[in-house]
Amino acid sequence: MNSLRRELSVQEILDGFKNKDRNILSRAISLIESEAEKDQKKAEEVLSHFLSFDGKSNRIGITGVPGAGKSTFINQYGEMLCQSGKQVAVLTIDPSSTISGGSILGDKTRMNDLSQNSGAYIRPSPSLGYLGGVAARTRETILLCEAFGFDTVIIESVGVGQSEHELSTMVDAYVMLALSGSGDDLQGIKRGILESADLIIFHKADGDNKNRAKLASQEMASALQILRKEPVPICLVSSTERTGFGTFEDTLNDWLKQQTDNGKFKARRLQQKIIWLEKAIEQKILYQFRSDKVTQAKLQNIKDEVLREKTHPLQVLKLI
Repeated sequence: MNSLRRELSVQEILDGFKNKDRNILSRAISLIESEAEKDQKKAEEVLSHFLSFDGKSNRIGITGVPGAGKSTFINQYGEMLCQSGKQVAVLTIDPSSTISGGSILGDKTRMNDLSQNSGAYIRPSPSLGYLGGVAARTRETILLCEAFGFDTVIIESVGVGQSEHELSTMVDAYVMLALSGSGDDLQGIKRGILESADLIIFHKADGDNKNRAKLASQEMASALQILRKEPVPICLVSSTERTGFGTFEDTLNDWLKQQTDNGKFKARRLQQKIIWLEKAIEQKILYQFRSDKVTQAKLQNIKDEVLREKTHPLQVLKLI
């Protein structure tokens, strides 16, 4: 076996983090994403060493309607953050191939500038069918990035629609990218996302589309007055013209300060820990169910019975 791909010890991973070895970070993320029993046990030990780093970054979730240009926006926004001295980790969640289970899109190819910036780290992960616009271990991956020293973690969601609400349960600011002039201004945006988005950006607000973006933002503000108790900041940004990013950053920082001052930031973080606990328990139970050979053998027999139409799925639930 190639020595570069040999199994790492927990101590080697810890040393790699101290030495800021990004190859070790990538392998640590692969470790926690693995469903192999030996990897899961080691992953739990690795994570136990990093719990004190939990919450040491600004966590920003990016979602948006199809074609909104999430990756293009993150490429430019991440570059701006790096230029200001920030250390930025970008976690891109791609749809998974139903055949290979691998990531289909590979956002590194769409963030060429940022991927070459020494202050940034981009990690694509396949969703593996996990609902919510995220991957099963996104929360743990955020923790690893925080332990590594990144002060800003950006999560780009799959872009799957209403089920994306889960992303809002693991970030400090849930940002939605919208488009104007496409017929999707309001109709194409799921109500659930509108109800949970903390900030909204009308992207591609440039050229002939700039005035349409202004009008769409006004319509959005009116709609949000009905849906939301508090006003939602709306910004106009153009990645093509590289405009609006400074305004967005100022708006985001002002919003985060407001949330901190009124106590909502801390309350949100605490609630997210409860959700993390519940999800971790669900994943643990599901893993034990899938890895138990006796249970899986019994399940296969039941599947065979269903295929032969000798029983109904609802009739055999009590047997599992």
